[in-house]
Amino acid sequence: MVREYQMGANILLAYFHYCNKGIYPFSAECKEQELTTLAELDEARNRFIQFTRSNVEKQKKHWEKVRQSNDYENDFYYISQLYEENWMPQSTI
Repeated sequence: MVREYQMGANILLAYFHYCNKGIYPFSAECKEQELTTLAELDEARNRFIQFTRSNVEKQKKHWEKVRQSNDYENDFYYISQLYEENWMPQSTI
């Protein structure tokens, strides 16, 4: 059952990264203009991305520890992968 859970998480992560088409909306390199034009976001959604980006930066060190410790039961093991640039599926078992 654990294997299926992890495979499902990797499928969802792959789809998320595929939909972003190489644009990392939560990275500092992604400019507001790119979000507005490419992702067709209005001002409120743009502010949400900025807010999320700020929180991602605050959590990065904690998330790195979770990932390095292979704490698969910690939700942030998978959530953190949403914000990973050049993401690749993780083999966990």
